[in-house]
Amino acid sequence: FMRKLLIIILCPFLMQGQNNESILDGTWDIISLEYSTEIDLSFIPQIGPILGTQTIDGEADDAGQWTFQYPEYMYNSDVSFNTEPITILTFEAPSIPIDLSSNGTWELTNNGNTISTTDALTGITSSYEIDVLFDEFAIISGTIEFNENIFGYDINSEIELELQLQKQINSSLSDLLVTQKQIITIIDVLGKTTNKNNLKLYIYNDGSVEK
Repeated sequence: FMRKLLIIILCPFLMQGQNNESILDGTWDIISLEYSTEIDLSFIPQIGPILGTQTIDGEADDAGQWTFQYPEYMYNSDVSFNTEPITILTFEAPSIPIDLSSNGTWELTNNGNTISTTDALTGITSSYEIDVLFDEFAIISGTIEFNENIFGYDINSEIELELQLQKQINSSLSDLLVTQKQIITIIDVLGKTTNKNNLKLYIYNDGSVEK
């Protein structure tokens, strides 16, 4: 908790002047998430009135991937996890598999602080607040519609998610370009810029020097 709080406090200062679209570009692993939803089970015959509305919440690790393509503004998300066991009255029900896959287009709104996605198949629009965004780590939160078969019944509901994302190394074209060494200047042993055929030192954009 304290680590997340510190990141949120420092984020506005560390991210000044950076382009959120280009940072998002690439594939992100969902290393952990927190979820919460309410499911109305009152329609179930006989026991429905006793069950009423149940709150399902918890945490999960290794919960899928998100891919953002920029400047194409295409995305693909695969959120997949099992809930923690659910206690209903005095009975502990098994965990519920949640699979939320989507692909389509995306854009940034709210001054670059909100990711808005539109599913290509359903046309459903979802919004995710960017709580934290670094080059290789992000926290986003939002609400997703889902349809799952729970206890033999098709349940339509919404689930609130907070996703902690870690970017895969060299997962975007911009990352690949950054990692390629480029010569920024050539100098001699006296530190003067030179193109003569004598001892030369090649200085690269990653700070390395070669003869």
